[in-house]
Amino acid sequence: MMAPVLVLLAGFATHAGAQPSITNDGLRNSASLFPPRGFLTAGLAQGGRFVILGSGFLPTGTQPIQAEGYPLPTELNGISVQFSGQGSTEKAFLLAVTATRVEGILPSSFPTGNAALRLILGKDFVDNPVFIASQKFGIYTANGRGSGPAVAYQGQGPDAVRNSFLAPAKPGQTVAIMGTGLGARKGSDGDTPAQESIQSLIRVVVGGRRAEVLYKGRSERGPGLDEIQFVVPADVDGCYVPIVVEADGVRITTAQIMDEGPFSNYATISVAAGDRCSDPTGISAEDLDLLTRNGNLRVGGISLARTSNFDPRIEYTDNASASFVSHDAVSLLRSAGIFGLPMPGSCYANPGRKLDSEDSPPPLDAGSSLMLNSSSGARPVPRQDNGGYANKLGTGFLSAGSLSVSNDNGGADVGPFQVTLNIMEPVQWTNKAVRAIDTEPTRWSGGDPDSLVIISEIGSNNFATNSAVCVERASAGSFAVPTSTYRTLGERGNFGSYPAVVSVGSLSGFARFTAPGLDAGFVSVILNESLYIP
Repeated sequence: MMAPVLVLLAGFATHAGAQPSITNDGLRNSASLFPPRGFLTAGLAQGGRFVILGSGFLPTGTQPIQAEGYPLPTELNGISVQFSGQGSTEKAFLLAVTATRVEGILPSSFPTGNAALRLILGKDFVDNPVFIASQKFGIYTANGRGSGPAVAYQGQGPDAVRNSFLAPAKPGQTVAIMGTGLGARKGSDGDTPAQESIQSLIRVVVGGRRAEVLYKGRSERGPGLDEIQFVVPADVDGCYVPIVVEADGVRITTAQIMDEGPFSNYATISVAAGDRCSDPTGISAEDLDLLTRNGNLRVGGISLARTSNFDPRIEYTDNASASFVSHDAVSLLRSAGIFGLPMPGSCYANPGRKLDSEDSPPPLDAGSSLMLNSSSGARPVPRQDNGGYANKLGTGFLSAGSLSVSNDNGGADVGPFQVTLNIMEPVQWTNKAVRAIDTEPTRWSGGDPDSLVIISEIGSNNFATNSAVCVERASAGSFAVPTSTYRTLGERGNFGSYPAVVSVGSLSGFARFTAPGLDAGFVSVILNESLYIP
């Protein structure tokens, strides 16, 4: 089936001598920030916030300009954004302008369907085709990039508490997530923000479980903002519990889903019965207490993985990577965790394209090289120019048995350590030969029943690469990947396929360790087998 194109930005027309320009994927929902072409999560909604990415919107060095007061303006510093289509022409309400970004609100009254956007700066302009949907919900996240911890609150009004590792929601508690794109409102989008229920058909899935929705509509926290209030399901727990908003009653296998926004970006919330969350493969409650006391947490993550290879002459390759960083509270609360694994029984999908340079916590020096020792021999993992560690281990290095990781005398920041773990036999993917991602559950056998099975998927098109990971306990024997997960990776057609690669493997080894100058260290071993889908 050919994939409809939501937004076409390549080949835009400009006035002769025009200064402003828009990147070829620069028109996005301001919350999800997904690439607009070939991915079903992408698009603009009536009454939703959008962002235009580009250059030349303000002179270099000019301070950002924000709208002040209500009603919101349709022009800021000589910039306006106009939508035309279906016999209608309307100007967007503008919120802010920087040299590289314009953020605004698409009027609720503008009709759905194919349209044209025109960004106007004085006598210069940029034209771009755009598709307008009735709803395209995106979840705002703490990192401002549409991934990781959601902007969410427990409680209402002045008593509301921002959800985080340090303030997790409790099962059965009401949580409000912030986003945009639920759909059109009755009044003007430029007026003072107030709560207004929107009759959009949605469901909220938290940790793979459907949550009870109490409210969906505009938020009084800001213009064009939506909030969805829901009850946290009773059987979810963890620092990174995935959350996704899906369109209820929409057949995701039909082309019409492009109009209705089948699902949002994936984000996470923290859930715990007590005052601190914890994850079996990540930070613990004790780690968070240490962060609270010291103001930072020095963390190391060592990832050892077996992956299949594109070269048919090589069955698989083993690889090692590691990083040692110092997190403050802000950077840790915005991160996707140590290894980015969701809670068992759930999935998390992540857009692959970065909008700009991401702020990474400073690396720590743990020595010039790490050393791996197993029955297969020894392998160095040297330090790279970016401060991390990486090396290809060859074929068959990661095999069942004992493995140790050390760093000799250590480095300037992290002292010497040696950690030993036992690598267990992985599960066997039993229905690989008949894999049908959209109809057939993934099945496996063998392995340690107490281990975790990790299903990872990658979908690529001409513009971006998205990835998804699902986690289930090995004892379950099978897992059905949700439609909202694999369809996040793209639609079959001109832009690629969903997904291009599926891998199934085991978390066959895991260990925690500490060292001088390191509060928490983690080693994981994941043994995968992969299927490439043409």
